Amino acid sequence: MFGPEAGRVLGLVALVALIWTCPQSTRAETVVLRLDGLTSAPFAPVEGAPQVIVQRPSEPSERVDVVLYLHGYEGCIEVLASREPRPCRAGMLPLAGWDLLGAHRESETTTWFVLVQLAFMERSGRPGTFMREGQAARFIEEVLARVAQERREARSTLRSLTLAAHSAAFETTIAVLRYGGLGARLTGVLLLDAMYSGGPVFLRWARDGATNTLVALATPGGTTAARAQALRPSAERARSRVIFGDGRRIADITPGSIALLTVRGPHRDVPRPYLPELLRRLFPR
Repeated sequence: MFGPEAGRVLGLVALVALIWTCPQSTRAETVVLRLDGLTSAPFAPVEGAPQVIVQRPSEPSERVDVVLYLHGYEGCIEVLASREPRPCRAGMLPLAGWDLLGAHRESETTTWFVLVQLAFMERSGRPGTFMREGQAARFIEEVLARVAQERREARSTLRSLTLAAHSAAFETTIAVLRYGGLGARLTGVLLLDAMYSGGPVFLRWARDGATNTLVALATPGGTTAARAQALRPSAERARSRVIFGDGRRIADITPGSIALLTVRGPHRDVPRPYLPELLRRLFPR
């Protein structure tokens, strides 16, 4: 028989073996930065509220894939980012959080997730200065430079940009496609119940690049679903393989797909549940 000391040693060995054999999480550590004072931001700063919130891997990369989230009516990025209720700025009452930073972390991709403040708490989808030629490209470059400055590290360069737009942000998305100055670096457009208009513009952009990915999610019975249905014949002529159906078909999306899918849930809640899987499809490890 083993004595008490030997038993403790054997127990420790067993514990170490258990830890060693347990599956290890592949989720990378991330950092979150709040930025103000950007001269290229589409709207003037609002006192007490950030212009931009960035979530990115803690380890720097030379070249990065950026997902730029564009919000709809009455948006503020503090609330969009947070899981818990938060005020949009100091002195305001807390609002229920959207947990979009949590959605990005769940994707377990190495992308940068950038939330930009558009019209602050207004019923407006206007693009602000993103209507200026090349402004979106200047904005992304300024974000990359500011993050490098804040982190005291070498500046990353942009490899690709994906737009993730909810609701009225279709207007800003169209502006970035037309005037953004991003060229072939703009590789993805994710319309999260946002295709109220502009279907031909989005499809023309998708057709212009073999690896351009266009995804339009729509809640049933509304304008976005009708617009997606109307776009289907043109989409089938533009690309040999177009994905139709419901949210389960997100699993079939690969870079270069055109996907027009119907999803369930309230309009407000479309981004949170579907973003993680969409990003995993577009940025596989």
